[in-house]
Amino acid sequence: MRAAAPRLLVHPQVPSVPRQMDLTRIQNLNLSYISTFALRCAVDLDISGRIQAYGRPMPLNELARSIPIPPEKDSMLGRLMALLVYQGIFVQSEAGYQLTPASELLQTEGTNMGANVRLVTDEEVLKIWGRLSEVLKESSERSLFEKVFDGKKL
Repeated sequence: MRAAAPRLLVHPQVPSVPRQMDLTRIQNLNLSYISTFALRCAVDLDISGRIQAYGRPMPLNELARSIPIPPEKDSMLGRLMALLVYQGIFVQSEAGYQLTPASELLQTEGTNMGANVRLVTDEEVLKIWGRLSEVLKESSERSLFEKVFDGKKL
């Protein structure tokens, strides 16, 4: 009688390493809009311009007062800045927040990538992407833009 091949015992609730990596990849893609809208918020609040105008590393409380936001929102601004630091948009030292080459691109002088950020996060543009699956399923030759905007051509 032949011995049965050993079975690997894997707990059903603990995904394998490759599966966990795939789950992480999907979750990162699913939540990537948070970084996009954090960047949009930085553009709308002109955080790069405020730090530039301050002329030295800008502490959170100074940044908050320059916007201005209510003092009870300082911690929310701190979390926004932590995400933007993590993304490499700003750097933080003990003295405060500083610009990076990336955040310099968001300023209205020069390349003004802030305008591009505003464009791709515009509600009307987002409507287009929200209807992608509908456009793919229908037999019409209409583009995403035409579908969302009732036949108007781009």
